[in-house]
Amino acid sequence: MPHELINLTLPVVVAQIENILEDYPESPYQLAFSLPELRHKLIAHVLRNCL
Repeated sequence: MPHELINLTLPVVVAQIENILEDYPESPYQLAFSLPELRHKLIAHVLRNCL
């Protein structure tokens, strides 16, 4: 039976960022990271520096 490797890193990082941002005030963090460019930069920063 063949095995399949699934990388769950990105979905887990995105879910954790969303959970953390829920705890912060809507302004400025949630507003800033609702912008796609800043959200992508945050995800890239986490993946590059924290894993």
